[in-house]
This record gives sequence, C-alpha cells and structure tokens, in this order.
Amino acid sequence: MCHRSGYSNPKLNRARHMKASGSVRCGCTCPAVINVSTHTVEEVKEITVQYQSVQVGHELEVGKLHLSETEKSSLASSLCLGIPMATILDKTREEYSPTKRFGLTTRKDLHNICRDKQIAKKVILHTDDATSVDIMVKKMQGNTKNPVLLYKPVGGEMDNYSRIDKRDFLLAIMNDAQENFSNCMKTCNKHSIIPHSIDINQTEQHQIEKNAISNLHKASMDSVMNTILTEYEDIGRLIRGLKSIDQAHYVKEAFAAIKIHLKSTDNATNLPSLPPVQQEMATAPSNKNIDQQRKFIKKNKGSKRAKQQ
Repeated sequence: MCHRSGYSNPKLNRARHMKASGSVRCGCTCPAVINVSTHTVEEVKEITVQYQSVQVGHELEVGKLHLSETEKSSLASSLCLGIPMATILDKTREEYSPTKRFGLTTRKDLHNICRDKQIAKKVILHTDDATSVDIMVKKMQGNTKNPVLLYKPVGGEMDNYSRIDKRDFLLAIMNDAQENFSNCMKTCNKHSIIPHSIDINQTEQHQIEKNAISNLHKASMDSVMNTILTEYEDIGRLIRGLKSIDQAHYVKEAFAAIKIHLKSTDNATNLPSLPPVQQEMATAPSNKNIDQQRKFIKKNKGSKRAKQQ
C-alpha cells in the first residue's frame, strides 16, 4: 500500500503546530500497491509479485519518502562518532539527487535516528582531534559561566609570551570546586589565617627535619634487613638442595668471605690476608654476574682433574 494513502487526523487542541511541509497523507486513497507472496513446491521457492504502479491524489515528491535502513545506519554511525548535526547535514546536501531522499535529510530525521537507535550524548564532537577540542572549547566559552581560563590552539599566537611557540597547545579550565577552593585560599591569606596557624620557628623546623631523616634511615635499614633475612632463608633452601661437591666448596668460600667482610671495620686492611678467591669475591660489586665470579672455580676444577690424571 502507498505510504501516502489515507487521511490525517490531527488533534484539535494540540500544543505543537503542523509541519511546514504538511502531512505525508494525501487525504485520499491511493491505488498504488505491491503484494509479494512466496510458495514452496518440492523444495523450490516461488515468489509472486503483484503491483499497481499508478499513483493518484499526490505528486511524486522525494521529500515525502522514508530514509532507507542503509541510509539510517550511515547517519547513525556519524552521530555515534560525535560529529555535529550541522556537519552531517552539510555532507548530505553535497550528495543531493532529485530522485533520492538522502540529500533532503533534515535535523528532525537525525533526532528521530538518535531516538530509535538510542544514541547517547555525543562525546567526540569531530573525527579530527584538534577540531573536536576547538568545538568543545568554543561551546564552553559560549556558556553563561565560562570555565576556560586560557586557550591557545596549535598555530595560534599569544602576545607578550615570547617563549610560547606556535606549535604549543595550551588549555586551562577551572571548575566550580576549584574556583571555590581558590576563593577560600584568597580569603585565608587576606585575613592572615594560614601563616599564624602554621608559624614554626627555625629551630623546631630543623629538629623536625633531623628526626624525619633519622626515622627515614631507620625505616630504610629495617626494610633492607628484612630483605636480607628473606634472601638468607631462600639461600638455605638452595644449599640443602646442592648435589655437587664443587658447588658446596664454592658456597663455603663465599660464606667465609662474607663473614670476614662483616667482621672487619676496614675491609681494605683485611683483604691481603684472604685467599685470592675470597679477595675477588669480597671486592666484587653486588651487580657482578655470577658467571664472572665462578670463572676461577672452573680453573680449579680443571687443575683437580689434571692432578687426578
């Protein structure tokens, strides 16, 4: 059945005016119709179409047609990206065709698509980031309470600020909470509330800083000691799993070097009394690779085999 066939029955006491373009209904019955039926005979589907192409009671107006589902999906995707409706309408008008409805898309069509597709409030105002930010800032600047303190887009210039390059981007925004806090601080400074409440002499301040450094050092030392004890327990478990006599000798020499290193108040004076292997281990940095520390053990292993042969 023709979508323009029928009568329009507007309410008498309606709050809104009729559409400027008038109702889609033509006020009479249009004989144009199309019927499609399908029949399946021995797994063969037969499609039968009966239609009447004569239109009566109205003109062939493209603006009275409905947007296709493909066109609605295309417009919905643009709305989901946050592209402004004005930009979408400009693009649809560029694709105008006298036989297609898409070029005559209106703002009401976009609102209906947002309602039907349940498109949320737009966040991105444009596919281009710079353009989207510029639109957002201009929108905020147009509000009654402008939260924008400073705005310089890329390529813009700021007088009296020679160090700011044209390629720099600046945006400063203050919301209501930040503004209230700033006003509170200004009031406190004006009445000298804050300086008197936190006035501390230099001696007390120095003592506080000294105690803080001492406490920090103590806390750091406790943390290191806990780490050492944890590593010691892990080493104990590894030692109990040793299966080679060479590894056992290496661990024994390593512990001897550590023991002498801890007992000594001056490590340099006791190093000559250590065996060469233990001197190497006592002076080795903490981040030295274990393979480099074991290279002399490999030489001893070779010498033992030579002696046995």
